[in-house]
Amino acid sequence: MNVFFYSPRRAACPNDCSYPDCAERCLWALRSRPVLAAVERLPYGALFPLPKRAPLRSGDLIIVHIADLRELEDLIDHRQALAHYRLVLIVSDQVYDGSRRYHLLNPRYIATTRQDAGDLETVVNRIAQQVDAEPEPVRAVSH
Repeated sequence: MNVFFYSPRRAACPNDCSYPDCAERCLWALRSRPVLAAVERLPYGALFPLPKRAPLRSGDLIIVHIADLRELEDLIDHRQALAHYRLVLIVSDQVYDGSRRYHLLNPRYIATTRQDAGDLETVVNRIAQQVDAEPEPVRAVSH
């Protein structure tokens, strides 16, 4: 399982940075944790439509940073494209307090931008352990 980070918003640092709602600062905090040090950032706009040669594979984990309700609604509109991936959401206080529709994305975990990255590190570690414990699919043998 590969772990990716995605934010629908273009990086605005340093001119328009609003910590802790800044996706770049969030990614930096995640990468400071040993389990999350190798998180790959997906480019802005990389999910919709999903490129044919995308680095994503079914079952990969995508940590999605959602700063506002518009971004949330856009992700919900494209939720079918996300159905084959494990999702962890990091939502701003505005999104957390303003809507519960983020549950429509069927995330494995929901964190707020004010939560410590250590919580997320624990969750990602548990997800990875579950993936490692899953049995290999049985493949049919053709004669």
